[in-house]
Amino acid sequence: MASSTAVRARKSKSGDAKKRDSTKKKTHFWNAGSHAFWPLLLCLILDPFIVRFADVLALEGPKIFSLLYPWIMVVNDPVLHLSSSISSRLTQWLLYLQFPLYGVLMTVTFRAERFLRAFCIGLAAHFSGLLVIVAFSHLR
Repeated sequence: MASSTAVRARKSKSGDAKKRDSTKKKTHFWNAGSHAFWPLLLCLILDPFIVRFADVLALEGPKIFSLLYPWIMVVNDPVLHLSSSISSRLTQWLLYLQFPLYGVLMTVTFRAERFLRAFCIGLAAHFSGLLVIVAFSHLR
């Protein structure tokens, strides 16, 4: 038989596995797949600063405030016919939860380290609030 057609014996993988196990490094928290939560952590860290910035923007008028918090303006719009108590309660909740909800949305859509995709989905959620404001203004 020619040497090119001869069957070669396979090397045992068990010896290689023992070698790999002994040289395997400890996995750190960041390497264990938890890096997918960075959008949520970033939004949670930035939220108090954004709320403080919103206090300053509220002095400039409602149009500038709606650029930062569009969903608050959607809840307060008279097109929805919400009572003032429900509207004020939702406004307070959204003031503190809007950006962490964006973080949750980006964390859920963050797969295979697609940073740009997760960021674009968060921006799309934010700008869809602005589009709803424009649509409501045409309904009045």
